[in-house]
Amino acid sequence: MVKYHIIDEAVIDATPEEIERAYADEAAGRSSWRAPKVLMRTRDGRRPNEVGAITDYRVNMRGPADRPGAARFSTRVTASEPGRVVTEYFDGAFRGNATRTTQLVGEGRTRIRNDWEAETHGVLMGLMARIVDIGAGHSQVAREGFVALERYIAARRASLT
Repeated sequence: MVKYHIIDEAVIDATPEEIERAYADEAAGRSSWRAPKVLMRTRDGRRPNEVGAITDYRVNMRGPADRPGAARFSTRVTASEPGRVVTEYFDGAFRGNATRTTQLVGEGRTRIRNDWEAETHGVLMGLMARIVDIGAGHSQVAREGFVALERYIAARRASLT
């Protein structure tokens, strides 16, 4: 097992409410702003910030998540309050926790922060972690996700006017 503790953050033009709505759209299949590297779906249609909600992920640092080589894992929300969602990685490639926080830092601008503390699970992921820099890949995918999130929210705003 290889352990990671990685924090990624950005300030984006969006409110915390818009961010939560974007994650809900993605998890329900109403958008694909995280594609092609990340695919996520909640199992029972719950919002991905509700306590008990389970979300299944496929992530590929080097290409489309629907291709071979993508890491598969599932998370369960263990705590949720405005501006903070804590998830447990309980099945698949990783075991651990992540905390996503959002904090309004100016009019319409929010700091989004993902604090990921996990370890590889299973022989294949353990071997993969010795070959591929999973930590750097995780941060790259997170940063790309923040940019895509901001674009999605800007496009959604434009379509509503």
